[in-house]
Amino acid sequence: MDNGPNYFVAAWAGRRSGLRYVPVNWHLGVDEAAYIAENSDSRALIASPRLAKLAETVAERLPNLELLLADGDGFGGFEGLQVALARQAPDPLEPDR
Repeated sequence: MDNGPNYFVAAWAGRRSGLRYVPVNWHLGVDEAAYIAENSDSRALIASPRLAKLAETVAERLPNLELLLADGDGFGGFEGLQVALARQAPDPLEPDR
């Protein structure tokens, strides 16, 4: 993702959901970004539309990805984050016990 406010939305959503998130620097090339995602056992990828080509190429190399989200408008197989959020129930998450 670009360095912007929606990065924090994604990071804190992951944290709030009990997931680990692995930021990948947007300056990296395809091989480097794919290496990080693959070796972190990532199952989701969130990317900015400006980085669509990089994100799509990385996603093609990672068959275990289950969720592809875009910060803003969707592209390729990446669904727009706001569209995905709109489907979720507004109820607060229950704390783990």
